[in-house]
Amino acid sequence: MRNVLAVTILSIPALVGAQQPAVIKLQPHNARLETAFTAITSIRELSDGRILVTDPRDLQLVVADFRTGDVRQISRRGGGPGEYGFAAPVHAIAGDSSLMADFLQRRVLLLDQDKIVATVAADNAVIRATQGFITFADRVGNVVSQKSSDPPEGQSTTSMKDSTAVIRVARRTGRMDTLAMVLVRPTVRTITRNAKGDISFSSARPLRLRRSTSSAAVGP
Repeated sequence: MRNVLAVTILSIPALVGAQQPAVIKLQPHNARLETAFTAITSIRELSDGRILVTDPRDLQLVVADFRTGDVRQISRRGGGPGEYGFAAPVHAIAGDSSLMADFLQRRVLLLDQDKIVATVAADNAVIRATQGFITFADRVGNVVSQKSSDPPEGQSTTSMKDSTAVIRVARRTGRMDTLAMVLVRPTVRTITRNAKGDISFSSARPLRLRRSTSSAAVGP
């Protein structure tokens, strides 16, 4: 028993040291933008140094150039080709290509640098799997989303017993893999459907989180 305790005690400083995060010191800024943003939800740097910025409360989707200070809006809000209903975060994919989910209209916009070059329609396998809600994309052709059970019509409340799946979908083939199951925050949802069964109205009100009172006993 003494040997076990000695090994455990000696290993604690090593574990503490290994858990210390690396400190990265940033150099002083050498450029700035005079344009005011309200709520930045994503920044994606392009190879030429310009950045794509999403500000859904004010400027929407813009490209900014630190060298000139120019900030220019990309496309506009709307339902036409290359337009979007909501400026969701932009995700980097291969090269200078990016994607932005337009979940209000259940589609995805593809960008080449600062230009929207394609609109992925709602019948695409990725859109069907994610319903247009994309939280992450990688450079090898996958997107990540969360998939919950189909909500019932009317008002309902999720509980701590409900869970949602974290899924990965291949953009080329539409293959879906479940990565994990996570708890959902208790929420009151109201759903209205049209004659076709599609959701025509949706609202959600998160409830206050509860503090767990359970405790685990620690044995010798």
